Amino acid sequence: MNNPNANVSASNPDTTIVHLEREIAAFEYEQAQLRSRIRALRDAEAQEPATSHAAEIFALQQEKLRLDTEILFRRNKIRLLHSQWA
Repeated sequence: MNNPNANVSASNPDTTIVHLEREIAAFEYEQAQLRSRIRALRDAEAQEPATSHAAEIFALQQEKLRLDTEILFRRNKIRLLHSQWA
């Protein structure tokens, strides 16, 4: 198997780490947006008990969990790169 990211990592780990950190920052920003949207939906439910946004809240929570995984994957990759080039 040929992994294009493996070649980049081997040639310049610092550039790869910077790229991964940028991706993490973007994911964290997206997570903050999701948390804000979830909070707004829950507040709307609290103000109007007859309305339910359960399906949308569930979908947003699933997306947040996906982002958690993406962030964790990239942090682990950064740790691996640091350990290989320390």
